[in-house]
Amino acid sequence: MQLDNGQQDTGQGLVIQLVVLIWREFNNANGKGGVAAFELARLAEANTCLGTYRNIVATEKNISRHYCTRKLRTDYAHIGLYDVLQQQLWVAKKRFGVDPIRAGHAQLFAGTKHEMHVVERGRFIYYWFYTPGTGSGFIRGYPIEWKEGHLLVKLDPVWDHRVSRPIRATDMSKIERNVDQQYEWGQQIFAAYTALKPRFSLSWHLIGPRPTDSMFYIQRVEGAGGIR
Repeated sequence: MQLDNGQQDTGQGLVIQLVVLIWREFNNANGKGGVAAFELARLAEANTCLGTYRNIVATEKNISRHYCTRKLRTDYAHIGLYDVLQQQLWVAKKRFGVDPIRAGHAQLFAGTKHEMHVVERGRFIYYWFYTPGTGSGFIRGYPIEWKEGHLLVKLDPVWDHRVSRPIRATDMSKIERNVDQQYEWGQQIFAAYTALKPRFSLSWHLIGPRPTDSMFYIQRVEGAGGIR
């Protein structure tokens, strides 16, 4: 982010901007304080954790190599990330004392949650890869055959991962295009796993915030590699 003087923005610079905007808002007595309020809300939305823009570009700096690897595997259950900008998959490592399917996705990012900005996570799609027998229960009220393998891909209809910005809930055409795009990314993730030819049957699902937003058993691959 560039300041008006052309210098690179930092966390300190953003703090100063926020303080100035707050001062303008509380001292603007002529009824025009709404402009400052809008600018303040925009900065707050764009930078809820200050001083983190320096990490947005390089994927390698965003991902924790301690917990993640780019080596895709189907022999253990794990959580994963799909970087929509770099088109790269990152998976949780199988480490002693850490269950890679029950870890939180936040652990896969470098730094603490206070150092990682929402924009960095916003370009990543979260997913869960279950090997046979590692899952249980219903997903959004839908029964799952856990004796088989499953890929659950998180669907967020009102979040544009490409630009890391929300979509207005009233903009239905844009939401529909966004869902279609996330569907395509889910297919790419699924194709990457099926290319490894797992020995077990594998299905993939898009899991939205509500049951009506979710799509189950979109595609299924037999253990022998045949798709139906």
